Amino acid sequence: KPKSLWENIKTLPDTVKNLATNAVDTVVIGPPIAKYQDWKSQQYLKAHPDTKKEIRYLIPGLGQNSGSQWRDASVLRDAGYVPVHVPPEHHLKREENIKRKFDYITALHRKTGLKHPENRKDSLKGHSSGADLAIAMAADERTYKAGIRNKVKRIKKTK
Repeated sequence: KPKSLWENIKTLPDTVKNLATNAVDTVVIGPPIAKYQDWKSQQYLKAHPDTKKEIRYLIPGLGQNSGSQWRDASVLRDAGYVPVHVPPEHHLKREENIKRKFDYITALHRKTGLKHPENRKDSLKGHSSGADLAIAMAADERTYKAGIRNKVKRIKKTK
């Protein structure tokens, strides 16, 4: 049954609050937090180049920046993963965007000295159009060279 106009009006304060929270998360505090999270992940990978911990590459959706998924990255780190924010480049054509994502991942492997990336079992996690990119990337043979073996696994929030 559709909501009445009054029911929709009653939810307006919560909706406005959620919009404001999302805007602050994505635009104001998200990018520096994501940058710090990536720094922590890189430091961990440099110190443990043969780690068995799964790297989870986070791909934001259209109109989002890397800071839009900082909360997801926190939950993933608490669950024992190594989260890495992959920069959005939605202005590019699909094939070029995918190529840049793989280039980014390969550069991370080189920069951190990650050993035998092709033997890893890492995964992609995308939001909205980022999920669309992750699906396209999963069908690409470069995923195996990058050590990506996507699988569906539910993570319980710890907070």
